[in-house]
Amino acid sequence: MEIRQARKADILVVRNIINALQVSRKGDTIPDRKLGGFYEYSKSEDDLIGAINPNFVVAETDDGIRGFSLGYSSGVFRRRYSGEDASCEYKFILNEVSGNFLYVDMMGVLNPLSLGGGRFAKSLAMWNIETAQQKNLEKVLSFTCEGIMGREEGRNERSINFFRKLGFERFGGVVVGDGVLLGAYRLIL
Repeated sequence: MEIRQARKADILVVRNIINALQVSRKGDTIPDRKLGGFYEYSKSEDDLIGAINPNFVVAETDDGIRGFSLGYSSGVFRRRYSGEDASCEYKFILNEVSGNFLYVDMMGVLNPLSLGGGRFAKSLAMWNIETAQQKNLEKVLSFTCEGIMGREEGRNERSINFFRKLGFERFGGVVVGDGVLLGAYRLIL
C-alpha cells in the first residue's frame, strides 16, 4: 500500500467512497451507527478538488484507491474557515484551539468492517499522526458524529473507540442540525 497526496484524477473515487459511507436519518429513526460512515455530511466534487493539499491523501494498492484522509494544517484551516459563514464545528476549533495542528476533516475506507478496511483506516490515521509529528505540529484534531443528543441508541461507538485506541481524547462537542452531536477529539503530540 502507498499513501500519497490526492490528485484531481482521484476525486471521483474519493467521492464514491464518501457516497458509499453516507448515513442519514429516515423519518424519526436513527440509523445503525455500528457501520460508521459520514452522518449527513458530504462534499461535492468541486469542494474536494478545492481541498487538494499536501494533507489530502489516498491509500492505494494494486487494486486501486482503498481509502482517503482529507486534512488541513492549522494555517490552511484558519484561512478556509475563518469567515462569518463557517459552520459551528469549525468555529469551535477556531475559538477553542490555539497553536499549530493538523485537522482531519474526513477519513474513509472501502469495506470499513473488513480486516483490510481496518488496516487501511489505521494506516491513514498513523500517516496523519506521523506527518503532524514530522512537521512539528502540536496536535491532531478531528470531529466524529457521536449520535443524536439525548438518545443512546445509534451511538457511534465504533468511531469513538477508534479515536481512543489511537490515544485521542474528547475535549468538547457541538450540536449541529437537528440534534446531531459531534465530539471534538485531539491527540497531543
